Amino acid sequence: MQLKINIERLKRNIEELGGIGRDPRGGVSRPSFSNADLEARAWLKKKIEAAGLAYRVDGAGNIFGRLGGDGPLVMAGSHIDTVLNGGRFDGAAGVLAALEAVQRICEEGYRLAKPLAVAAFTDDLAGAVWIPGDGKANPTDLTQSLAKGARMGDRLRHAAGRGSEKYRLHDRRHPLRAGRRSSTRGFSGVAHRTGADARR
Repeated sequence: MQLKINIERLKRNIEELGGIGRDPRGGVSRPSFSNADLEARAWLKKKIEAAGLAYRVDGAGNIFGRLGGDGPLVMAGSHIDTVLNGGRFDGAAGVLAALEAVQRICEEGYRLAKPLAVAAFTDDLAGAVWIPGDGKANPTDLTQSLAKGARMGDRLRHAAGRGSEKYRLHDRRHPLRAGRRSSTRGFSGVAHRTGADARR
């Protein structure tokens, strides 16, 4: 039997998520831990649970929807936060396509060789953490106040539902620099990291 996704549902989900954080200046502005990002997280939680998946969020705010039992799994996804004036498909399409695929497998009752998981990672873009002003954070910003006096840890606890506040520097390769290939590496910001993972 050939399994087909519900393309209309996928389109509808992309449109709905794309409307959260819509920026009048163009694109979508949904940086990590902004009000729009928190709204998008709540929206995704409802979609994951409606799909019949087990919802979980770890201490860094990474979101998982799992189908199947314990043990090594197959995971797909991306991120739902954005840079300022970002595209509605960037990251979101990866998460929602994975959700649609796993939801269809769940609906058809397929027997799984391994558990499956959908993932939406926090600040995958590294540097898209929201603070008043230019909308970005750097390592020195992590202790600075956020909107209305809320600190970074407060926003993280709101998103993750617990007190873990672990970070890592994100080492991102830049394969093309100044028009030529290069193996140069550069820290592009502060991204998520936690000891927890999707195996629990």
